[in-house]
Amino acid sequence: MQRFRKKDLKIDLERLREATARERELKADVRTHEGWLQEKLREKWAEDPKEKTRRRIGAVYNSILTRGNKASYTEIKKDTGFSDQPLTDTLKDLERKHKIKRIQDNTKWPPRVYYQVTKKGYEEKRVQRSLFARLALDAFVTGDPATADNIIARASQTTLVILKLLAEDYVKNKERLLLGKRESLDTTDSEDIREILPLGFMDALASAIIIYFLDSPLGSTAQEERDILTQRLNVLSEAIERTLKTDIERKRVRHLHELWQADLSIDELNKLLEDFEMHFTP
Repeated sequence: MQRFRKKDLKIDLERLREATARERELKADVRTHEGWLQEKLREKWAEDPKEKTRRRIGAVYNSILTRGNKASYTEIKKDTGFSDQPLTDTLKDLERKHKIKRIQDNTKWPPRVYYQVTKKGYEEKRVQRSLFARLALDAFVTGDPATADNIIARASQTTLVILKLLAEDYVKNKERLLLGKRESLDTTDSEDIREILPLGFMDALASAIIIYFLDSPLGSTAQEERDILTQRLNVLSEAIERTLKTDIERKRVRHLHELWQADLSIDELNKLLEDFEMHFTP
């Protein structure tokens, strides 16, 4: 009987070693691919003038659309961080191609000039995605009554959509790499998912939270409003706890929350991250 147990233990240990080795290979493959992809993106942005122009145009579109499709030169410059020359060149180029237009507001003095995205400009996929991230995501996340459970459900569903998009994009590019078609690697979707979606998602969540905490009875005192805020925060925290099915899930969320809130030295942070990896990584 004892011999049988030792044999089983030996087999289990071998299986564990094999599984661990496979997991390491998989992680190494992911790191290699992601590293190569990031390097490819950096090279593309640094060397390809067309890529620089595309990203600059995308930033201008995003600025105008974020401001309700009406933005001044100063507002666009502030949003994009561009210096005068590249911004002026980009605006003139888009005007020449009839993708944006200048409108003048004569109701103020001196008259103010604004930029708008035209129908032709909107037909570009990146512009549509920017508008989707700003409007559709906001409507989706804040669409239901602003209860704690609804906010959590919509946030989870949106995260799943982003996760699926990332997975589909990874498989598409991985297949091209496996076929030896590195030169045909398309990073457009990767950039849009990583640059456009997170901002729209976070803005939508921020709007949902504002709406959730907004409603206070008329005539409430400052102390009553503070009590309402505390009570609603507790309700949201409890709703988050209910969505976590196991103790390990709850510990992970609490630990991540503490890591974000903590004011730590680099050594303390590294130690906490090591502890987190040790205790919460399967």
